[in-house]
Amino acid sequence: MYAEARDDRVDDELLLTEDDLPEVEEDEARPAAARPQRRRGPDELARAPDWTSLAGWAVGIVSFVLFALAKPQAKSMFDRFMGVGRDAEVWNPALLKGALALNAVAAILAVLAFAFNL
Repeated sequence: MYAEARDDRVDDELLLTEDDLPEVEEDEARPAAARPQRRRGPDELARAPDWTSLAGWAVGIVSFVLFALAKPQAKSMFDRFMGVGRDAEVWNPALLKGALALNAVAAILAVLAFAFNL
């Protein structure tokens, strides 16, 4: 219905020819998906929270292992009834100091990860 009411005359001034189009470089004329990627991914500062978080978790796990190795072994019921096993239940101070130092490193890495994430 709209096509019937429309005037069939074509205004030549409104039509564009190839000569009227602006010249565009070959690379810009292609869609973005077809162009070669020049970007190499996120920069180091954008990846810093990931790496510091990963390092913090790794240090925290090692600290937990050191803490588990530093604590004394508990006497079992068999040890108590038979009178065998260790009498002295002492913590290993060297491993405890290492676990404490690693906890401090993990805390510093957590603060750094938080700061990089801002």
